[in-house]
Amino acid sequence: MSPRYPATNAALIRTEFGNPVSCTLVDRSEGGARLKVLSVLGIPEAFVLCVGAEQLRVRVAWRSPSEIGVAFVVE
Repeated sequence: MSPRYPATNAALIRTEFGNPVSCTLVDRSEGGARLKVLSVLGIPEAFVLCVGAEQLRVRVAWRSPSEIGVAFVVE
């Protein structure tokens, strides 16, 4: 298991359909990240996470009412 590093970056969740959803990157590791969102409703199981210039393909690993854990998809 790789170490997690705290972060407070603004990020965007981009889905295939619909408007981007604003979120905050709470922490990050080599394999994934934890995101803070206003609501997890309507956020699909896979999406593109935009952090600055990075565009990362991710899959949801877990959800709570206000946070999402994602795993980076290696292509």
